[in-house]
Amino acid sequence: MADPIHEKTEAAPKAKPEPIIVDLGKQKKNKIRRLRNGKGDLFSKVLETHAQLEARGVTGEATGPVIVVVNEKKRKARWPYASLWR
Repeated sequence: MADPIHEKTEAAPKAKPEPIIVDLGKQKKNKIRRLRNGKGDLFSKVLETHAQLEARGVTGEATGPVIVVVNEKKRKARWPYASLWR
């Protein structure tokens, strides 16, 4: 009779779930601030994308995290020769 305490159990190695990356591109500073506060157009895009992923059955406990990538646009100079004075 085998001793259940000393018996080796072989657990199948779990594969790490890959993260889902949502790229929103370059956006204005104010839009990014609203996204961080959970408001605005970008936040609604994130919610819409999440709903689409759920409809496909991609999200759940077995999937990785959803990562949102947003880059901030550079401000344009108000005066066309402002760069000469810096």
